[in-house]
Amino acid sequence: MKRHISNILSLLSLLLCLSIIVLWYRSYGGYDTPVHWNLGGSPPNRGTDHQLVSSDGRMIYRVSWNSPRFTRASLAAPPTILTRLGFASQLTQSSNLGNQFPGEPVTVYVHKSYLSPHWFWSACFAIAPACWLVAVSRRGRQRGLGMCGKCGYDLRASKERCPECGTPIPVQPAGEPRQAYRKTIGKQAIG
Repeated sequence: MKRHISNILSLLSLLLCLSIIVLWYRSYGGYDTPVHWNLGGSPPNRGTDHQLVSSDGRMIYRVSWNSPRFTRASLAAPPTILTRLGFASQLTQSSNLGNQFPGEPVTVYVHKSYLSPHWFWSACFAIAPACWLVAVSRRGRQRGLGMCGKCGYDLRASKERCPECGTPIPVQPAGEPRQAYRKTIGKQAIG
């Protein structure tokens, strides 16, 4: 059961990794907003607005909300290792001044953005499929060396089941004795 859940999570992680790579490629040709949701009312009291944007090789999580007045924006921080790698945080403001309907009050919107590079997210989502691939190759190698694929116990002296975990031993090709079959596979894997 654990292995099935691990396989499903690895597949999901691989799909997310591939979708991030596609967004990464598309981000240099345009501006994608794969997710946009609003928590609250309608303009001018629209509540909190959330966006996930893909642009210029970065994923941007942007939160916008109403503010009663303009506030001083924070000054840009000096560059650090994280900013050189593509991570950043921005605070910007905008208003509907000059674009409002007659009688509509001036509304100030504050936008807080968190930027992270696409390579970071693709690397994060590639970890689970890489671990799955290592585990699958290790199990195959253990079976080839005459070891149990589940627990790694040496099966050269066993006949039907693994004495350690009870897993059935796979059937060897017809015409070859069990010991000779395992010894030849073991030599091929080592040499």
